[in-house]
Amino acid sequence: MAPKKILVVDDNPDVVESMTIVLESQGYAVIPAAGGKEALDKLKENPDLILLDVMMETETEGLQVAYKIKGEKGEFAQYRNVPIVIITSIHDNMTYRIDDAKGSDYLPVEDFIDKPVQPKQLLEVVRKYLG
Repeated sequence: MAPKKILVVDDNPDVVESMTIVLESQGYAVIPAAGGKEALDKLKENPDLILLDVMMETETEGLQVAYKIKGEKGEFAQYRNVPIVIITSIHDNMTYRIDDAKGSDYLPVEDFIDKPVQPKQLLEVVRKYLG
């Protein structure tokens, strides 16, 4: 059986490398992306999960990518069922909700992981969505 593919999106190459080491050690295939545009381009590799930084080129780049992927229409609609986990150091300061009660503060992601990313927490969240 082919390994589950995880799209890891962060503009910090050290973060991508450290998550790649942890994930590959557990048999996952990692698709690295250094920013939002590259992440959207790499969706064609059909990831099973997306780990997405919030603050990259702009302070909200990751959020914009999440909305594009989870939108009901548009060129990325075929990927809207792929779980997205936000990776951020500002989770405690965010007022967004991740439940189904849509509104102006609704963020279409399944979960958050706080930076610095701890390997144990990373793997717990990945297993939650990939089994």
